[in-house]
Amino acid sequence: MLDHKSAVLCTNAADDKRFRQDAGQDSITDFGLVSVICAPILVRDELLGVIHVDSSVSAHVYTQEQLRLITAIGHMTGLAIQNARLVQSRMQTARLAAMGETVAYLSHSIKNILQGLRNGSELVEKGLQQHQLDTVSKGWGITERNLDKIMHLTMNMLAFSKPREPRLEYAQINTVVADAVSLAQRRADEKSVILMTDYDESFPAIPIDVDGIHQVVLNLVINAVDAAPAEKGLVNVETRFDGENGRALINVSDNGPGIDPAIAAKLFEPFHSTKGQGGTGLGLAVARKIVEEHQGRISVESKPSEGTLIRVSVPITSTRAQASEQTFGPPR
Repeated sequence: MLDHKSAVLCTNAADDKRFRQDAGQDSITDFGLVSVICAPILVRDELLGVIHVDSSVSAHVYTQEQLRLITAIGHMTGLAIQNARLVQSRMQTARLAAMGETVAYLSHSIKNILQGLRNGSELVEKGLQQHQLDTVSKGWGITERNLDKIMHLTMNMLAFSKPREPRLEYAQINTVVADAVSLAQRRADEKSVILMTDYDESFPAIPIDVDGIHQVVLNLVINAVDAAPAEKGLVNVETRFDGENGRALINVSDNGPGIDPAIAAKLFEPFHSTKGQGGTGLGLAVARKIVEEHQGRISVESKPSEGTLIRVSVPITSTRAQASEQTFGPPR
């Protein structure tokens, strides 16, 4: 059977010369078998194994119909193995393609940041050599902005790279939002964008992952500042306590150019950026991931030329929240 890769039916193993004992080998007759079926498992011309069915009952003899059935099962098994191999191969190809795309996007972003760091450091060096404090200050400003960028990119990469269970603790969400907004203030000042806040003072302490929500707000505010027009830009960040529905709401809006409906469908996909070379496409993907880890929702409302509003909603109760003797106080 192995030589010809074909099925074999034996109705009397004791008298069948194909199963007689060879030198140094045990014959199938030593097991007291009477009737035997062996069918190959083939993938194209590759023999992967055999299906062996036997009986030691003298009154039972396998038939040609059963031989055809076992042969068909062998063929189907081979096809199933082949399909599994194809799926595995395609998955591997997809993983490699995704890795290549990820490396390409991140390499491009990191290259731009490193170029900014180099330019800033060269200005600092030049200013020090010529004792020009204005040049040093300008160079350090460029360096500091790019340090912020690499830190922001690193935090997004860490948040996106693996699933995590949010570490919930009771905290004042207004304080978390206010701190994230303060970090984006310098970016807004550089573009002369007005950054406004409207916090709902009725908020009690609610269970959130402080670091996660902080990152969500920072990503949304930075995106809004980048989208807002220079000199005339306006970004508004507000919190609302919806006790009736048991939700905490965070809204971030801008008066930028808005988002085309065709692009909006891909807005939260990783590495899809509307900023061209200025973005990594991780900010909104990470924001959605963190919000969903809180069992919350994030949505976007936007029309071309009418700005963009992104709404975040998270539950205000959770059985997973850790007890804490202290909570974060309201903004001062």
